[in-house]
Amino acid sequence: MNSYDSDALYAGLSIGIVLLIYAVIFIIAIALWIAMEYPFYRMAKRQGMSNAWLAFIPYGNFYITLKLSPRQFNLFNWIKYDNRTKAFWLFLIATGIYIVLILPMSLLSMIPVLGWLLFMAYILAYLVISYGIMWRMNYDILITYGMPEHAMWVSIVNIFFPLLMTVFAYIIMNKEPDYNA
Repeated sequence: MNSYDSDALYAGLSIGIVLLIYAVIFIIAIALWIAMEYPFYRMAKRQGMSNAWLAFIPYGNFYITLKLSPRQFNLFNWIKYDNRTKAFWLFLIATGIYIVLILPMSLLSMIPVLGWLLFMAYILAYLVISYGIMWRMNYDILITYGMPEHAMWVSIVNIFFPLLMTVFAYIIMNKEPDYNA
């Protein structure tokens, strides 16, 4: 066996090992995603939502979790919706605007001081809107499912540690919702 054959063999094995590692990571990521969204799917099924499967789809999971609570969506008395689907559309529109404008805004940040400040204000505005909606969504779910004593701190800490709400979702997924809460 000459050196070209052994180099090709090692290259092939290396590529195969790397692809195997990526496949394992991908499978683990999918399994974790399913495990994280399962309690929300289960709660949606128990409420009789015909589209509960959306809990496993990116962005569809926000729709499902927003619909789990019948409470009025009230974000700091600034944004109020009786129909929680409007809050979902607000989240989607804000995310779409953020994605479309991030490149032009990042180019603006090359302008000394003022451009950078505008760019940071743009990012901060999106974060306040998106994390505010997520905070309220989680808060309302915990209130509806009988955990008012934990609702505030869990929904705030969840912003920084997103797995926390998953843990609480597993705790409450078999509870009966209190629609009058």
